[in-house]
Amino acid sequence: MKEALIGKPGWNRGGKAPWATGENNVNWKGGVTSKNQSERVKFRQTIQKEVLKRDDYTCQLCGERGIALQVDHIQSWVDYVELRFNIENCRTLCKACHYEVTFGRPMLDKSMAWGHNLKFYSERNLG
Repeated sequence: MKEALIGKPGWNRGGKAPWATGENNVNWKGGVTSKNQSERVKFRQTIQKEVLKRDDYTCQLCGERGIALQVDHIQSWVDYVELRFNIENCRTLCKACHYEVTFGRPMLDKSMAWGHNLKFYSERNLG
């Protein structure tokens, strides 16, 4: 048995725990992930960082830096499916400006969590 395991990482050393993957995972829901959800994950892993870097981690409306930043789709994510991954359709906004653009009114409680917040306090933290 030991010889069969030589050269393979343990589950806690970069391998996957067989009892916690797929159908064995406590969060398993039958292997169903909506296309919308998987595209949002793909967007966050690819385009989002590029938009923040392009905009120098600065809100494009109020000019604030070092606050909770979000990426806004100028043309709606829902209505313009073909523009979802177009970097020119995206801009960096702070949480308050993004809320106002989305809902047409100022955000009352600035500590309120909504959207996918990214907090950048200095460029040293940025990966």
